[in-house]
Amino acid sequence: MDPPLHPNNIVVAAVFCVMLYKIVAQQCESDFSSPSMMLQRHTYKTFKTSSVLECDQACNDDFRCQSFNYVFLENICELNNRTKEARPEDFISNPRRYYSRRKKKLGQNDRQTLGTVIIHAFINQCWFSILIGSVAELPAETCKEIKASDGERATSGKYWFDSLLPGEVIQAECNMETEDIDECNASKPVCATNATGCQNTVGSFSCSCEAGFGGRYCNDIDECKSQVKPCDVNADCQNTRGSYVCSCKAGFNRNGKTCTDINECSALGPVCDANAKCENIIGSYLCSCKSGFFGNGKTCTVSGQSSVTVTSSCASLLIIETSTTGLIFSNYNGTYLNNMNCNWTISSNAKLELAFIRFQIESGYDFVKVYDGPTSSSTLIGEYDGDSLPTLITSSSHELFMSFTTDGSVTNPGFLANYHMHGQSFVRAISLCPNLLTVESYASGIIFSNMQQKYSNDMNCNWTISSNAKLELAFIRFQTESAYDFVKVFDGLTSSTLIGEYDGDSLPASITSSSHELSVTFTTDGSVVKSGFLANYHISGQPFATVSSSCADMLTVRSSSSGMIFSNRDGTYANDVNCSWSISSSNNVELIFFKFDTEENYDYIYVYDGASIMSSLIGKYHGNSLPAVITSSSKQLYVTFSSDKSVSSSGFAASYHAYNTIRLVGGNTTLIGRVEVYHSGQWGTICEDGWDINDAHVICRQLGFPSATQAFYSATHGQGSGQIWIDNLDCSGYELRIDECNHDGWGNHDCGHSEDASVECSSTIP
Repeated sequence: MDPPLHPNNIVVAAVFCVMLYKIVAQQCESDFSSPSMMLQRHTYKTFKTSSVLECDQACNDDFRCQSFNYVFLENICELNNRTKEARPEDFISNPRRYYSRRKKKLGQNDRQTLGTVIIHAFINQCWFSILIGSVAELPAETCKEIKASDGERATSGKYWFDSLLPGEVIQAECNMETEDIDECNASKPVCATNATGCQNTVGSFSCSCEAGFGGRYCNDIDECKSQVKPCDVNADCQNTRGSYVCSCKAGFNRNGKTCTDINECSALGPVCDANAKCENIIGSYLCSCKSGFFGNGKTCTVSGQSSVTVTSSCASLLIIETSTTGLIFSNYNGTYLNNMNCNWTISSNAKLELAFIRFQIESGYDFVKVYDGPTSSSTLIGEYDGDSLPTLITSSSHELFMSFTTDGSVTNPGFLANYHMHGQSFVRAISLCPNLLTVESYASGIIFSNMQQKYSNDMNCNWTISSNAKLELAFIRFQTESAYDFVKVFDGLTSSTLIGEYDGDSLPASITSSSHELSVTFTTDGSVVKSGFLANYHISGQPFATVSSSCADMLTVRSSSSGMIFSNRDGTYANDVNCSWSISSSNNVELIFFKFDTEENYDYIYVYDGASIMSSLIGKYHGNSLPAVITSSSKQLYVTFSSDKSVSSSGFAASYHAYNTIRLVGGNTTLIGRVEVYHSGQWGTICEDGWDINDAHVICRQLGFPSATQAFYSATHGQGSGQIWIDNLDCSGYELRIDECNHDGWGNHDCGHSEDASVECSSTIP
């Protein structure tokens, strides 16, 4: 037990109390504060408050708080974890704010002079601040800021820092005389496990790295991204930890350092149909049906012999589109007739599918029946009436029989159905202006207002686009007379919901149907005309690339998102050629030359990054050196080829396709979903660690959208599977692609798929 205080001791204590009060008061009054000033970039907490005194109290109650800004008009308190002494470069003028540093702790001399008992007696006269770096919750960045902020208290010793390892707080020795941190003896190694040593220097450090590793932290070197490419131009390079692997692309063989073209036509056995010709090209091959046969070269049938044939008792209600697909319907327009009795027999050399796109007939009186075979004696698949769309019908054999009967009274809009070979995707477009429609493939095409420079007066065109899936309509070019010439898009037939009415020169956002049908109308008045519109229609979620050319015979459309352009099919190209190709896509366009030989210095190919020769020139090519792969920075590429009057060569051939290494999965529209990236031949997800709206902006921009509206966490749109490619993605929000952002390296993560990130993109065109 402590002895009781002697009366004389009480008197002495009282005298010291008075002295301490004066010292404390002077100390408190000397603390820095200033109106019309603020400390920026160091606020860790913001909240509403009633007065500056409450803000002051909040700072004093939080040991992390070193200073605060107070916003007068809004009564907002901003707590800072630094002072203006620590970061003078961030101390700026602001007439709306008031800055104050937290009250300083009493000095060591005051402690020795006054004694602990007296100090504790007046502990509440001033609030004390914690030394920056003294605890892990308030880490420092440098020794210099500790010294600048805390003066005499900043002695050499161990402090906590958040600047030595990305995303971690570790402890290291700080020399206040040299202001150097001894990184090499920190509480956690700053060099990676593949480092052979650490050398501390004043103001920095260096790691000695094993082969294949480099940089300040001995991170893995991505040899595949180095300026000197380690693999053959026809090989894929895959970075591995401390090394890399080269593997020849499809169509090439050898060790990856050197790749040679495989002649598939002779090395792989029959790759084309027996009635087709095989032509080897660099990295691939082409199959083309021989004379008297037609098809894609993989399958060739005798010309005139369809692989799907249809006969009907109502031949006017049948459209044969291609050898494998077509339409059957009850009426062209309006409503169907009374007392109809029509049937259709569909035969094939494979199973068949019948997809109803539109269906509305009188319930209980007018009927559609479908049979699994060649006649009405075959098994009945279904009898349909009313306005419910029948489900997709698949035959069990190679034939279907369908009948349609109506009574003598009420009629309705009827039905429209597509027949096609089992498993084949399709999109069907019909137009009152058929010359303004190009069918590119079963799954895509383009509609446009005019073939020449400007559209006509007094136009009244419409397009009906039907599919067995939801549809997307993407406008690539748009300019009409504002307030007089209009494009309207309907979510179904023209009697359905109006999605939008468009005029002027603002590009409409991408349109997605809610059903399997879209209708588009275009009307113009009798005066001013403009350059019009061009739009691609395709199955929802499918990338696309469209191409038009001044030399249409030098173009092959392979699919809705790819094709080839070339100077000549065989032999040498012609003299005095002047051709151009305009390629538009749902995102970036990639152009890969696989054949190149033109007369050097006389016959040229120009590639522009945009819609015309007014766009940025990517390159001018001639001679026989194969150009590198070209990727547009926008959604368009423009290519020209011109030859002189004399020497000609074997020419060029190039493939184009819609370039995309990112997709959204699991959303209810193409604007939203789990983010997946394509790397090393596999799709994988992004972990939510560090994920924010800035990262989401870059994802959406790479997908072709202007920005993001929201970043989601915790597998909001379902868990992915397989690879998690990216962790701690760190984008500023202004990059064009995630390749330009920092992250922990491909495949390096500590996440599960329950942490998959997702995003919603904006469809608004800025």
